[in-house]
Amino acid sequence: MKILKPLSATFVLSFGILFSTHAQNMVLFTDGFETGLSQWTGFNGGSTSGFLVSDPLGSGSQVLSFNSLGYNGDIFTFSPISVSGTTSVKVRFDYLGKAVAGSITDNFGGFVGLATSLTEANGAWIAGTLQSAVNGAGFEGIHILDDGNWHSYEVDITSVIQNNSWSSIYVKLEDWGDGGPVGDVFFDNVSVVATVPEPSAYTLLIGGGLALLARLKKRTGYL
Repeated sequence: MKILKPLSATFVLSFGILFSTHAQNMVLFTDGFETGLSQWTGFNGGSTSGFLVSDPLGSGSQVLSFNSLGYNGDIFTFSPISVSGTTSVKVRFDYLGKAVAGSITDNFGGFVGLATSLTEANGAWIAGTLQSAVNGAGFEGIHILDDGNWHSYEVDITSVIQNNSWSSIYVKLEDWGDGGPVGDVFFDNVSVVATVPEPSAYTLLIGGGLALLARLKKRTGYL
């Protein structure tokens, strides 16, 4: 007869850790624009005026700019970003508004928005250089600065996703047509990050029980 051995302290500890698991952060999308624009496309899957240039402030990195003005979103993430099952979602990006001849003070035209398809003209604008135009789908976004310096921004878009029952999104960027000439808007380090809920107590219990059974079978040959 085989005698069951007591559970190791390591296994007991790992089982306990299951019950103390917190919500996890997930990166749903990220692009630092160092390897081209393969993660992006244009409105309706067509062409985009977005192109990569060296950082005008001399960091040596590649950043996104535009050679045409837009209204519906100039460049979109190529694939939909699933936000199902998330408890919070945030969009992060770096923005530089650097004046050129004809730039409109405090409104160079840099805008960040969300869409639920590549053909959606409206959706929600979540950040931009003119506060009164940063809205849509019941959401009010943030104002971003045109002061010749890079700034990092984070916009919590959880409410607009939940209030509109969106299961997936596209991020879109543009140099807005009412914001003056091209050549004064730059973006870098665009990402979408989320948190997902911790497993329920029931799920944890089942998972822990299965791990326990597997451990017993391996050690004793029972089951």
